[in-house]
Amino acid sequence: MKKSSFSRPLSGALFACLFVVCVSAWGLTSNAGFQRSDHVAPPPAQAGGKHASDDKFNPLAFMRSAIDSATAQQLASADTSAAAFSLSTNAGDFAGFDFANGTRYPEQAIASVGSATYQPGASVAYVPISLDRPTPNTVIARVMTEDGTGLVRGVAGVNYQPIYKSVIFRPGDPLTKTVEVPIILGIPQADFIVRFVEAPWGGKMGTDRAYVQCDFLKEATPAQTAGREARTFTPSRT
Repeated sequence: MKKSSFSRPLSGALFACLFVVCVSAWGLTSNAGFQRSDHVAPPPAQAGGKHASDDKFNPLAFMRSAIDSATAQQLASADTSAAAFSLSTNAGDFAGFDFANGTRYPEQAIASVGSATYQPGASVAYVPISLDRPTPNTVIARVMTEDGTGLVRGVAGVNYQPIYKSVIFRPGDPLTKTVEVPIILGIPQADFIVRFVEAPWGGKMGTDRAYVQCDFLKEATPAQTAGREARTFTPSRT
C-alpha cells in the first residue's frame, strides 16, 4: 500500500504544536512557583478564623495616610517659617517677608506721642515719639506745640518756646525717639501739649497728643540718644 505524501509533515506539525503547548504550560507553572516563593509564607490562622491573606491592600487608606503626613509636614514648615519671620521682624529685618512681587507689604507702624515731665529750672523738655513695631520704610512724624489746658496753663513764649519739627524713623532705628522743646520758665504743674500736625507719613496715627508737665516730684523724661544721626547735605559748587 502506498503511503500518503504529506503524512510526515503532518506528524511533524502535530509534534511541534504539542511541544509548544507543553513548554507554555511548564512556563506558567514555574512562574507561579517563583511568585509564591518571593512572598513570605502566611502566618497561621488568627483568632476568630481570620487569616493574614484576608488583609488586602487598601489604596484609599494609603493615600489618606500619605496626605495626612504631607499636611503635617507642611504645617510644621509653616510654623517654623512664621517663627523665623517673627524673630526677623522683631529684629527689624524684613528679608524673610514675602512681598509677593510687590503685592503685599508689612503692616504699617503706628506712631504715638507720649507724655513727658521736666523739672523746674530745666532748659529742655524731652517728649517721646514712639512706633509700635519695626518698619521696613521711613516714617516721618511732624509735631508741634500748643498751650496747655490745665489749672496752671503753660503759655508759648512765657513757659516754653513753640516748636514745629519732624521726627524721622528709618529702618533699623530705635522705636522711640525724643523731640526737644526749649523751656523758658518752668513753673510747677504748668503744662503744654505736643501733638502731631497730621497723620505720620509712611505710618499710622496712634495717640496723637500728650501733655508735658513741670513736676519737681517726678524724674524728668530722659533724652533718647541712641540711633543714627539724621543725614546732612552740604551744597557744592554754585
